[in-house]
Amino acid sequence: MASYFPALFLQNPSAFWALFALAIPLILHLLSKHRATLVRFSNIALISKFAVKSTHKVHLTEVWLLLLRILLLIVSILLLAKISLNPPLISHEEVYLVSPDWLNHSDKNERQELISNSSNKPIYLLKQHSAPISSAEILAWQPSTAASEPHNTLLALNAFTALLTPETNIKLFVTNRAKQYRVNQSKPALTWLNNIDWQIKKLTFEHLKQYIKPMNVVIIYDQDRFADLKYFQQAFALIKQQIAPKLSLVSFLNTDSENSISYQQALLNNPHWLFYLSSKPPGELVTQAIVNGTNILVDANKADINVMADKRLIIDKQSSVLLRADIAFYRRAQPLMLAEKLTNHLISKTDEVLWQFSQQAGQDLPLLTKSSLRFFSKIENSNTISTSAIYQLYSRFSPAWSNLLVTKQSPLLLQDLLFSTWQKSQAIAQQTLNESQINQLVTANKIANLQAEKALAAPRLKNITELKVARQTTHNDYTDLLGVLLLMLWITERIVSEVYRTNKSTETTVGKAIGTDDNFAISSKAVS
Repeated sequence: MASYFPALFLQNPSAFWALFALAIPLILHLLSKHRATLVRFSNIALISKFAVKSTHKVHLTEVWLLLLRILLLIVSILLLAKISLNPPLISHEEVYLVSPDWLNHSDKNERQELISNSSNKPIYLLKQHSAPISSAEILAWQPSTAASEPHNTLLALNAFTALLTPETNIKLFVTNRAKQYRVNQSKPALTWLNNIDWQIKKLTFEHLKQYIKPMNVVIIYDQDRFADLKYFQQAFALIKQQIAPKLSLVSFLNTDSENSISYQQALLNNPHWLFYLSSKPPGELVTQAIVNGTNILVDANKADINVMADKRLIIDKQSSVLLRADIAFYRRAQPLMLAEKLTNHLISKTDEVLWQFSQQAGQDLPLLTKSSLRFFSKIENSNTISTSAIYQLYSRFSPAWSNLLVTKQSPLLLQDLLFSTWQKSQAIAQQTLNESQINQLVTANKIANLQAEKALAAPRLKNITELKVARQTTHNDYTDLLGVLLLMLWITERIVSEVYRTNKSTETTVGKAIGTDDNFAISSKAVS
């Protein structure tokens, strides 16, 4: 991948050999014979006495069509060459680079000190496409701009150093928040060659003990499940008291509930969780809520025939992180098969087994499964992609079937089910690294940097210009724009070609008509 111009980056420079193809439409237009229109007329006695002289002139015809076809070839060649435009390299003795995370957690005095210490040296905001930031923007920075934070500080730094000359030094202002230093699983080579002075701001977080966002839960139950409803209400009351003060719980008896206004309003508001304690097939409002992103937990159908005999079975605690105690299940039944009914607007479906029976014969049977669903839904007149989950228990919550609800750990099980994702994301967001851990990350990358430096110093890079071009990994790709331009040129060429063809056909037809009329006039005179 080379370029002979400092601002151009060609991934396929050999495609420019196709420029010789530009001569093809020019040759075709020059060699094409334009047939003159035959016009017959009378009184040619004097003209016939002169000797006939043959003249041939080679001239271009249909110039606009020729230009369009040449442009088509040029754009096609640029697409094959995968041309892109690089910004010029930044050449300074030292630049200041500040991350959005540092600005989000800094006070006005720290920002003013940054500006004073920079001594009019350029300051850049570290992000996917790093750009200069002014002193006024730094002083007026608001933490609400956290959305502009780069996904990974190391990758953003790698992209920024590609715009620098190797002699430029960097003074980098970052925080010790661990999330911003994570690289993806492919572990890309980070190859900056510049000297970096790390200014790491230490952050301390207060772990949130409560879920401060609203959490709406709906329970739908049958009349014979009233005892189960009481257990759920007690468990959610404890969860609201300890971890989710904004949790709201409503319950509906599944008897003609579709006609209830409060029931319709509760499901149309897309609750976060729905617990379905009923053997009746779910109605349209339930399935629509799942499509719009509501998670649901449903237990087994009340089957007449038991798939598994009455027998005390203990689930292996290693089969799921949700299971914290030895819960006994006495029966295993057929599921309600809710996921199979959600085929409308379904994009993808992933199934996994969370709990399972391990029989003495060695056969494993599912007890709790999770189906992750993605739907194409329409909410508030806007098309969105929604995700939801169906937790299917192959047993009953009723104590006659299990002791799941009557145990003291049942509120903890429900708490993990509702808030495990939030707790994990909170732990990741608040995790910090000390300076030695960050230095280990940087040191590990220095090995790759040294290898890259040796590769860049190879004899094939003859001068500093090629070195700069080889280090530029960030560039503006114009493939999509050239593709659109190629399509527009092709459509225009077809239209212009059709116009020329129509005009030529019209001229030929008129010429033949005139010649026929003159011959008829001559014949009439001869007869007279």
